[in-house]
Amino acid sequence: RPVTFDRTIPETHTYLGAVDDVTYSDDIPVGLVVRLPLVALPGVVPVPGQRIPLVLAEGVIGAPTVARINALLEQDTPAARRTFAILSYHPQYYVGTTAVICGIRRDESGSVVSLIARARQRLRVVHRTEDWVDAEVLDFDGEDPPPVPYAAFGPVRPSLNLRGSVPLSSWPLWTYRLFDAYDLSRRAGEAFQAVFTDYDGILPDSPLERSFWLARSIPVEGAIRQRLLEARDTIIRLRLEVKLLEGMSCFRCAVCLES
Repeated sequence: RPVTFDRTIPETHTYLGAVDDVTYSDDIPVGLVVRLPLVALPGVVPVPGQRIPLVLAEGVIGAPTVARINALLEQDTPAARRTFAILSYHPQYYVGTTAVICGIRRDESGSVVSLIARARQRLRVVHRTEDWVDAEVLDFDGEDPPPVPYAAFGPVRPSLNLRGSVPLSSWPLWTYRLFDAYDLSRRAGEAFQAVFTDYDGILPDSPLERSFWLARSIPVEGAIRQRLLEARDTIIRLRLEVKLLEGMSCFRCAVCLES
């Protein structure tokens, strides 16, 4: 008989067991260069908003990473302020994110055996060792871009003429739509739902939030997800996502290569 799959389950990582929620700290000021403990995970490209599970076992994430996380947990500060950097394991990737602990699971002795971290702000690595990074906190695209033609003409919205051009401009309307985050967000949403026809969830309304949601939800290889992470702003990220989604026709398993 048909099986109904709850799409909210994967992001909760319930296989870790009961996890105590932790309220995390505020963002780090943009432009600040900070030194943070490094967690580099093979095959993982962090995207702001993503929940990342970490099982504190040497056979899973390696002894050095377990030691760094345990040292972070032992600091005399609230768990929510124990921020670290998370990057792809690939040494040529220089953009990652900060990550904060948002859930902890303890065993019967009280020791932390697993945790859930949430990727927060993008980072550009200035200097990297095996244990830590010096990294600049990048802009978080904290606000949605203004709708076009507001961005081109200031606070007063002009009306369109019958030829489909914006008054006072020699460029046709479609050129401005290339820079309209709201139009790109709509196109990306429609393209996503055209590919994933059985998706019945609600996509974020904000162009910024939708761009990051798509970046962590579209099933693509790590190099492409890294490119989405490194996109300078919301508009560029949405353009890339529209191009990706409109070009998708089928999916192939990376392991067995079956379509």
